[in-house]
Amino acid sequence: MVKGEGEEVMVEVLVVAVDVISVVRWTI
Repeated sequence: MVKGEGEEVMVEVLVVAVDVISVVRWTI
């Protein structure tokens, strides 16, 4: 699995996006 780097970045972005969405929901 040499293409793991790209997938790792995608997973990290997804996790950050979920965190941001949850924070925004709490703020609103």
